[in-house]
Amino acid sequence: MRYKFSLSPSIKATVEWQLQYYREDCRQLEELKRDMIPSATPAYSAEPSGNHEAHRSTEDITFHIISSPYLRRLETSCDAIRRALDACDKIDLQLIDLIYWRREYTVEGASLVVNLGKSAAYQRINNILGRIAYEMGYVSV
Repeated sequence: MRYKFSLSPSIKATVEWQLQYYREDCRQLEELKRDMIPSATPAYSAEPSGNHEAHRSTEDITFHIISSPYLRRLETSCDAIRRALDACDKIDLQLIDLIYWRREYTVEGASLVVNLGKSAAYQRINNILGRIAYEMGYVSV
């Protein structure tokens, strides 16, 4: 069956991999950001600190986040996939969950679970992957 568009095998594999690890990437991104932000609770010490220079911790943290290629890529990836998933309906999200997140079914198996024809399921998955590839800047319209 021919779809409205097709992704090259390398782009499709990249998008599928990023979708498969999307939830883990988002969790890791939040954890990294949380670890970078200092606690709002002051750290009291009985020993005097010999360093009295002013700190710009918020600026330092922001600069670190902005200057880290890994964090930028992770944030860009998570944002792009989130935008694509926001456009999905309930059936699309069920297919994604069964195929990519739980990894319990193939597209054909998942189509049976959500009561959808095999061709329709493949078309939906292709559209989802295409939407993600577009949001990530891998393809243009």
